[in-house]
Amino acid sequence: ILALIVQQIYIRYDGKIDKSDSMSKSEIIELLKKGEQYNNCLITYKPNQSSITAEMLIYPEPEQRVYVKDKIMKSVIGDNVFRYVNYNTKESITIFDHLQAFISDTNEEFSILEYARECVENEEKYSFEYIGEKEINSRKTIIIKLIYNESNHNEYIKLYIDKETGVEYNSIYFYYKGPILIKKGQDMSVEFDCVTEEDVKRPNIAGYMIIDSRRNDW
Repeated sequence: ILALIVQQIYIRYDGKIDKSDSMSKSEIIELLKKGEQYNNCLITYKPNQSSITAEMLIYPEPEQRVYVKDKIMKSVIGDNVFRYVNYNTKESITIFDHLQAFISDTNEEFSILEYARECVENEEKYSFEYIGEKEINSRKTIIIKLIYNESNHNEYIKLYIDKETGVEYNSIYFYYKGPILIKKGQDMSVEFDCVTEEDVKRPNIAGYMIIDSRRNDW
């Protein structure tokens, strides 16, 4: 029982929090909008290690990396590129099973990790709470809490936002199982100002069967 009490206190504890410079909901939204346009970062999505199937797979699920630089996004699973979008030229390339490459124009606007801002703006689904600011890995971090309105305050998310860039780099989901609070971290990490031109170079699709919707190759 004592171990459970300690564990429950620990997962609720945010460490040393500075609330002297509180931010409003509208200010957080503007900060996240700024982060959506951040133009040099590496976003890594790791397989969910809490899944029982992840441990049982003979061939483990590879991590996914998204390289962002100069309004180019290149998504890689394991060692293989599966999507490349150049928002400057509007060219989009999707690669299927290393046999086919689909090329098209994109009408999408350049934006990264916009889901966090969309959640904050969704007043029907979430109630907003500013927790405070703390230093994590030598970077100032804003922590906010989004409470699910339909769960009687039994479920909520903590978002961690880099104060300098506005990039949301982590979210943690909390829910109650009976009286016990369960914490489930997101298997995502963000590294800043580390992507090179080589990382976002257009993939070599020579030898692939190419379907180009711009030329009506159907």
